[in-house]
Amino acid sequence: MARIIPIISPRQDIGKTFLAVHLAQALASKGHGVCLLATGWDIKTEGAWFNKRLPGDLKEVLAGRKQLGEVIGRNGGGVQVIADSDGLKAAGDGKAGQMPLVAEMLSETEGCDYLIVDSPAGVSRRAMAFCLTVEEAVMVLTLDSQCLTAAFDLLRALAANGFRGTVKTVFNQVRNISMARKAFGKFRESTRRYLELELELLAIIHHDPKAGEASINKRLLPNAAASRAYKDIKEMAMAIDQEVPTDRQALPMAEFWEGFFQHMRCLLPQPAQIIKKVPQARVSEVKPAGTTRSGQEKKRPEGDTLERIADALESLAREVQALRRHLEREAGQGPDTPALRFHQPLKLDWEAFANGQKRS
Repeated sequence: MARIIPIISPRQDIGKTFLAVHLAQALASKGHGVCLLATGWDIKTEGAWFNKRLPGDLKEVLAGRKQLGEVIGRNGGGVQVIADSDGLKAAGDGKAGQMPLVAEMLSETEGCDYLIVDSPAGVSRRAMAFCLTVEEAVMVLTLDSQCLTAAFDLLRALAANGFRGTVKTVFNQVRNISMARKAFGKFRESTRRYLELELELLAIIHHDPKAGEASINKRLLPNAAASRAYKDIKEMAMAIDQEVPTDRQALPMAEFWEGFFQHMRCLLPQPAQIIKKVPQARVSEVKPAGTTRSGQEKKRPEGDTLERIADALESLAREVQALRRHLEREAGQGPDTPALRFHQPLKLDWEAFANGQKRS
């Protein structure tokens, strides 16, 4: 059995792949067998993380052109790498009868202690299916207000599909540790209250110019004390390694892949549309107190910025809560009825819902 850790992020270019690669390296340095499943990777360019071109793509395996062992890349640090451009997405969209064969094929990754999944950024079926299968996710964020708003969108899409696990949060490239802790506290309060999701603060990665250069050049950070980011990631790996995984977090590979494809079939259709139906309240559009009529904004302390972020998140959460009540009524589920393991397709009559809100 392997501990499966999906790594997600609300947006691109905030360090998700950087974190996934270095977390895999840090766990392997402790003597563990680690496999990195890199979804959305281009094997011609992403192999630079390991100073070599990757030997193949999982899409070729699922198409029957190669064996799984032929596309697994390896580096000197003991990490096995399986790159996948869109093979899993195509397999999930395929015929249901093909799923057991695909799951059996991918179960050959059995034998590693950790499977680190670099999931697609944003709201995607693959990212949510990974998280739903193991009821766990590591979410990478920055303190950017738009990133926090997008993170709330991602979490409510997970909640709409029945996720009831734990989301472990990692703030990346942080200059102000106190601000990161305050932002997490407000963000956790909103998600707990309105989405009924539990967040944990797993790690705060300090701002490190070397980490930015490594992400751009796709190069591993040196194992040196001079790299603060690498030290933070090693501490995060140690914290993960000391945890006792639940029965859902550590699975035989065949069971994991079977559950993954089952969730791919049972997810609400096009989950990104759920977000588009809810009016967006952009943090950048919230007019802060102290703005003059001429539009000139006075300088505000960091605490006020956090308050504005929290207000915007609560506004989004109230809209999601109203939408959730409407969906439950449409599906015939009361507040005391246990949530279905796999949601049935729901009728999204947004116009009727909006009219009802106006009448109330």
